[in-house]
Amino acid sequence: MKLPAGFRYSSTFAGIRKVAKDDLALIVSETPASCAAVFTKNRVAAAPVEVARKNARGRVRAILANAGNANCATRTGVAVVEACLESAGDALGIRPQEILPASTGVIGVELDARLIVDAMPRLVAGLSADRFEDAAKAILTTDTRMKTASAPGLAGMTKGSGMIHPQMATT
Repeated sequence: MKLPAGFRYSSTFAGIRKVAKDDLALIVSETPASCAAVFTKNRVAAAPVEVARKNARGRVRAILANAGNANCATRTGVAVVEACLESAGDALGIRPQEILPASTGVIGVELDARLIVDAMPRLVAGLSADRFEDAAKAILTTDTRMKTASAPGLAGMTKGSGMIHPQMATT
């Protein structure tokens, strides 16, 4: 797969999943990158969606995604997202507002921000232009295979949402 220059990727196991399999992914752009996003129209949106709607209004530098917990329908969701973006921003030397959060997994269970914050040094240390597929695999939940595509100057990774809505996906 031919990947665009200027991006690095990483993944690690943070302990969000019950099995020891990478559950945290990070994509970082060397420079501010153009951003386009499609969000649910449902009035009930997960905390990462609420924060990403604000952060997607311009250029971004990173995407931080976790799998195993959707961080949805909880009391502390937005505070968890903010703590995780603060940690990632500090580790990367960028503003938290330049990071898009994403979460996928179980709904209604509190996400422990400490798991992600504690994993951040490993996640950032693992950044490499060669770890695109590792990041793509880390966001999978019930998916049976990794879904990626690329074209000159563009690459994408998607996680399906067929159980919830067949025409919508996390990309």
